Amino acid sequence: MRPLISVVIPAYGGSELLPAVARSISHSSYRPLEVIIVDNGVDRRTFEASVRELEGIDMKIVKAGGNIGTAAGRNKGAREAKGELLLFLDSDVTLDERTLEAMVDFLGHNPEYGVVGPLIFYGGGGVYWSGGTVELPSGRVRMETDVPAELARETDVVPSCILVRREAFEAVGGFFEPYFSGYEDSEFCFKAKRGGFRVACVCGARAYHHVPAGGREAELRLIGRIRLVMRNRLIFVRRNCPSRGCLLAFLFVYNWAYLAYYGYLILSMRRPGLLKDMITGIVEGLRYFLSINLGPS
Repeated sequence: MRPLISVVIPAYGGSELLPAVARSISHSSYRPLEVIIVDNGVDRRTFEASVRELEGIDMKIVKAGGNIGTAAGRNKGAREAKGELLLFLDSDVTLDERTLEAMVDFLGHNPEYGVVGPLIFYGGGGVYWSGGTVELPSGRVRMETDVPAELARETDVVPSCILVRREAFEAVGGFFEPYFSGYEDSEFCFKAKRGGFRVACVCGARAYHHVPAGGREAELRLIGRIRLVMRNRLIFVRRNCPSRGCLLAFLFVYNWAYLAYYGYLILSMRRPGLLKDMITGIVEGLRYFLSINLGPS
């Protein structure tokens, strides 16, 4: 008998694509499935349209009581899940009909892998992710954007559409909730690998991330999240750098480089009000970074 997949989707605000995400799940060739939507404060009409798309699939709505973020939303949904496999899916990522089949088949033949994701394309075309390397001390996540010839590519991180064996999820302890949103995927995969679970992109599985592929629209999306970008990179490096030298290199070299780059980007796009958000993120991240009580986990 095939393992049950519990699909966990935190949703907030308009989440305009949520009905399309739900439709792609309902059209999946894989069964058995259950879908858990974590309501972080989603628009009612969007929510109702999504529920209609999932008719006939076992579904559960989990009320978060407000926007608790992606990391905490995923953990909250996982606590309600019954599946042997957990799929953590962003509310703007759609699946091909055989995406789940391909990933489950790979896990079935490769028990040493605990975390996998599909080849991810931009909604408008072009590869969004086919593997990635997390670089330290910079904290940069370098995304591969080719189409691999191999069946699977080992990777440091799986973003946005993450299929996890339950035992791997429990061994890691879930997603680190203080991130709120951003870097939770990288840290989860890092901890899974340190725990002995391999991580891969399953290249025969495909998904579509409906975000801007580049240009001004992508830059606006980035700087609109600048507080979390700056804060979470500091937290991630603090928790995952292997040495004092690594930490100091980030603090005195890379952090200043990021400050200069994002400051220039914000001013060149005539969004000076976001400078305050950027500084707030740095201050919040430094408060964590310099804490003597919080070291690499």
